[in-house]
Amino acid sequence: MKTSTLVLTGWLLAGIVTGLARTPSWGCAPAPPPGYHVSILKEFALIVWDPAAKIEHFIRVADFHTDAPEMGFLVPTPTVPELFEVDADAIAAQLRQTTAARRVVKLSILTKFGLGPWESVGTIFTDTAATPLPGGVDVLAQYEVAGYEASVLRADDPQRLKTWLTDHGYTTSNAIESWLKVYTDQKWIITAFKVSESAEIGTLKTHAVRMTFASEQPFYPYREPPPEELAAERAKLPSDTRRSRLLRVFLLADQRYEATIGREQKWHAKTVFSNSVQSYVAQSVARSLSLQKVPAYLTEFEDQAAPRPGFDELYFHVAEQQGTVERPPIIVRRTQIEYYPGWRGAFWLAGLLLPLSVVVGGGWYWFRQRPGNGPV
Repeated sequence: MKTSTLVLTGWLLAGIVTGLARTPSWGCAPAPPPGYHVSILKEFALIVWDPAAKIEHFIRVADFHTDAPEMGFLVPTPTVPELFEVDADAIAAQLRQTTAARRVVKLSILTKFGLGPWESVGTIFTDTAATPLPGGVDVLAQYEVAGYEASVLRADDPQRLKTWLTDHGYTTSNAIESWLKVYTDQKWIITAFKVSESAEIGTLKTHAVRMTFASEQPFYPYREPPPEELAAERAKLPSDTRRSRLLRVFLLADQRYEATIGREQKWHAKTVFSNSVQSYVAQSVARSLSLQKVPAYLTEFEDQAAPRPGFDELYFHVAEQQGTVERPPIIVRRTQIEYYPGWRGAFWLAGLLLPLSVVVGGGWYWFRQRPGNGPV
């Protein structure tokens, strides 16, 4: 049986990582078997919340660089999920375009006298831009979806669940068992994914999966192992440069939401966008998710906390302040150079003077040809 690299979940899902991490970065990172290396290249997550039905659609996608033959990760949910493959590229492109900073053009006109260079018959501009059965484990469902083998699991004993994972090719650790205990105590569901496809040697590009499940409120799996267990596991890794982590979460809902860590502690993430989106944007995302419709209010969060206070999940609720938020606009300072009269002005002037000169010259010639008006 092959051994899968196991992403210590919530952790993978709890981190939106940009750039290539040179070593596994704990808290949102893989724990490879001895001799293997895994790095997260890029990742994004989207939550779509239906407040009337109390249904959450959770989507995450990630690219990894690894020399491991397989890789796996775990996703906790409060109820049994259904899994569907979706078009991640279209979703990511639509979200980036929707929440991007607006470009604001500030135009100043510089006037110069003369014809200017011949190429400037048009307009000259200069721009500057500012700036996740046996042994007492119930296998509730199994899927082959989007290049994954996925097992939906329920267990009361974290040690038995850890044993099931080990027996089915996942590399586990004491930190995994401690992390699993939180969810087995709460009677939550764990979905184990195993990735076995690679676009090219050294690269694992995961396809997007929509997990749909019932929930009392929208949540994001933010929990990490206790710091002392993280330190013990981190000590097993080779020393290397570690990079900061960026968590980016998009939430589509009926209105603006904010989140707490657990039920009370404020989540100090920055809301970089919150506004209603155009109907065509919502329709595009719905098509990509294979849903009939999605809510049309989008909020984007950025969390750059280091270390991350991952002692519980993120729970989202309606924000007290419902104002809109956008990224600061990108100011484009544009200078338009205009020459006076310029070539166009010269053409117009010539077009006016030529017939005028013909009329004046013709009149003068006619006058001189009249009898008595000739030269003496």
